[in-house]
Amino acid sequence: MFSTPGNFSDKIKEQFMDILVNRFNVVGANIQNQTLLALYSYNSTTGVVVDVGERLEIVPVTDGKQLVLEQHTGKIICSQVLKKLQN
Repeated sequence: MFSTPGNFSDKIKEQFMDILVNRFNVVGANIQNQTLLALYSYNSTTGVVVDVGERLEIVPVTDGKQLVLEQHTGKIICSQVLKKLQN
């Protein structure tokens, strides 16, 4: 199983699988979005995932489907959070 960021396009995932299958002879693999895996780890398929990392992502998910139109990201907010945490 591979977890990917929400901004990985289907084309990138397809190319990644192509490399796994054709170059490394992988028989099967599962690529999942990190946001959904975070919810699944709490035995839930609906909720809001707030990911604070290099950038801040706030992603609502309903019944295991990410509501892409409602996703909010921002580098400025994340740098502000980091500054507050360092003080």
